Amino acid sequence: IEAAEGEERSAPRGLLAPVPAGQGRLLEGVIHAAYFIPSLQQYFSSAIAPEYRTRRQAKMLFRNYGRCRMLLKNAKPPSQICIATDHECFYVSLAAEFHMYLAVPRGISTGVIGQFYQWVKAQEAHIFLLHMPCW
Repeated sequence: IEAAEGEERSAPRGLLAPVPAGQGRLLEGVIHAAYFIPSLQQYFSSAIAPEYRTRRQAKMLFRNYGRCRMLLKNAKPPSQICIATDHECFYVSLAAEFHMYLAVPRGISTGVIGQFYQWVKAQEAHIFLLHMPCW
């Protein structure tokens, strides 16, 4: 979900499905996002936003995901939680089919949650090994 300065946010042709118009703008605000499929034991993780790439900031991101998971420990799945700090919001959704983790700047539209989910669903065939080859 990240591109170098001056580059358009798109992968080489054929690697990813096209992103619907307007969807990329909201996803640009994402600090970090991850999606895990328990049945496949596979995950997708975005790059961490440049301003959060210090060891201290990256650790803070993952500790807050852990905090969210801890708060959901006794919740009946599917369950979700959103917690906010002074500067970020952390969203975690745990279901049998998938786990989703999202960190965004505080104040960003909650629509980014659905947008990220839709992006992952559209890219599933490109970012996960859905049909394991049999030898």
